Amino acid sequence: MKKILITIFAISLITGVMSGCNNSKKEINELKQQIEELQQNISTPAATGTQAQTPTPTPVPTTQTPVPTSQPTASPVVTSTPAPASTATPMPAPTPTPVPTPAPQPLPMASWDGDVFVSAWAGFRLPLPAGWYKATDDEIKQVNNLGYEMLAGATGQTVEELMNIPVIYPMLVMKYPLGASFTGINTNIVVLFEKLSPPNDTLVDEKIYLNSVKNQFENMGYEFPSDINEIEVAGKDYHSLKAVLSGSGMQQIFLCRKHENYIIGIILTGDINNTAELEGLINSITANGVL
Repeated sequence: MKKILITIFAISLITGVMSGCNNSKKEINELKQQIEELQQNISTPAATGTQAQTPTPTPVPTTQTPVPTSQPTASPVVTSTPAPASTATPMPAPTPTPVPTPAPQPLPMASWDGDVFVSAWAGFRLPLPAGWYKATDDEIKQVNNLGYEMLAGATGQTVEELMNIPVIYPMLVMKYPLGASFTGINTNIVVLFEKLSPPNDTLVDEKIYLNSVKNQFENMGYEFPSDINEIEVAGKDYHSLKAVLSGSGMQQIFLCRKHENYIIGIILTGDINNTAELEGLINSITANGVL
């Protein structure tokens, strides 16, 4: 779990400084140097949980016992003796084969409905802020790969091992597109779904999760101006942690909620002097009426 926490913060930080300016490489290298100062105690790789598969319904047999369609021809009467009654056993009616009820299909974890990010599974929707940019899957992968490369040395793991961490990033939106020129911080929002493998799936709650974040990043130059708080987002109870990276001009608000052995995480990164912008983005997250 520790490597996952480092990765998600690195991804949002990288997005915050990536631009078309010449200073972007310098800023990223400075972030890389800070991350590489992480303590050596982050060495336990996260286990990959086994995904349950939806059972395939048993096919319904369609073959039935054929019923004869022709009637036997009666023998002609040649004497006055009455014909004997028929002793043939009547054909029983076929018993219909019951049709099994299909198993309910799981909800999709997340998708885009136009410019609105919708997660019926997580129970919220988040509209793309006006004028903002929605990262493509390839761009999310690009940012992830850069984060993996930066963290490989700090964690002692290979890029391939970091890529196998059971976490999904279904959404990355930002004020400016990757590669654009801008001044200041590229405010961004990252949504993640992290699978908790045993025994963390039963032992870890939101507060333990965020305390783990806090303990790690205090040694990387992060400051935490407030304690972990509870906050209502889209009608659900989340836990919130605010972090400031010294000397970067950036602040981050991490929101998390545990749901079905997953941590639902929403990370907002922005200017340290514009907390109102991040709070407005949080208020724009609404319930979708499913959970």
